[in-house]
Amino acid sequence: MERTCASCSPINNSARQFVAWEKQGRQRVLKHSRGEGSCLTGKNTSQYQATPNNGGQLALDMEYIQYQTKMDKRYNRNRKVHMIVAVIDGMGGGIGAQIVTQLRQDLPLEVEILALGTNAIATDRMMKARANRGASGENAIHVSIDKADFILAPIGVVIPNSMMGEVTSVIAESIAGAPGRKLLLPINQPHFEIVGIEWKALTKQISAAIEIIHQALEMDGD
Repeated sequence: MERTCASCSPINNSARQFVAWEKQGRQRVLKHSRGEGSCLTGKNTSQYQATPNNGGQLALDMEYIQYQTKMDKRYNRNRKVHMIVAVIDGMGGGIGAQIVTQLRQDLPLEVEILALGTNAIATDRMMKARANRGASGENAIHVSIDKADFILAPIGVVIPNSMMGEVTSVIAESIAGAPGRKLLLPINQPHFEIVGIEWKALTKQISAAIEIIHQALEMDGD
């Protein structure tokens, strides 16, 4: 005979496999390993109740559960995260500022964002977007880049003479040879084109890069 709780319909054995989500998703997943607690917390919990036409099966929306799990992990302030993400840009710094803005919105505050500009204007714009620290110029990038766990920038930063000549050979070599994981956005420059890659809006490119950083944070937290 299957266990029940006061707030949900009977849970069958096939649904109990999702108890494992409880460790990762906290209160937004099933908590029936001992026949206690409610099925789910949060919005739209009614969609998870058993219905007459599904033989008592819980209509589990796995996409929703995975989303809630990710959000809980992202905003879990109880664990300390020591990670440095370097953002590199030049010229007016617009792309770098947008990258920093999205990083600050999506990553825990414990993640340090290091703004490295090929010029002072680019660095200043990234600092205004709430980067933690910033520095400008060839030597600053050469010295600081090795500290980063992730490097997020337009692909031109590893190609000498990009950004109207602001990316020097030293800058390009330092970034390409840095130990951190490099997440480079496929943005064309006047003197080269990137082929074979489906075009995406800049915000989506940045979001895809941030998702990779999230995965690394989740692995570090497990």
